[in-house]
Amino acid sequence: MSVPNPDGTPNGSVPQPPSPPSPPPLLPLRAVVVLMTAIILGLLAAGIAFLGARDLATAALCGGGVTLLAIPAVHGLVGH
Repeated sequence: MSVPNPDGTPNGSVPQPPSPPSPPPLLPLRAVVVLMTAIILGLLAAGIAFLGARDLATAALCGGGVTLLAIPAVHGLVGH
């Protein structure tokens, strides 16, 4: 019967070095939720503006404006 090493590994095995910690995510989950919600609201506003005006430039400006206004609004709703 073999006796394990003091570190708990069985005799004859080489202990593996600890793996390095994983890097943090690029964006926190809250930031992803805020940005995706703002983009969806902007696309919805652009679609409604396009249906109303039948003009792509108006729809793009409306969608972009709503997206930029929705970012701080949704951030305030999500909270800290």
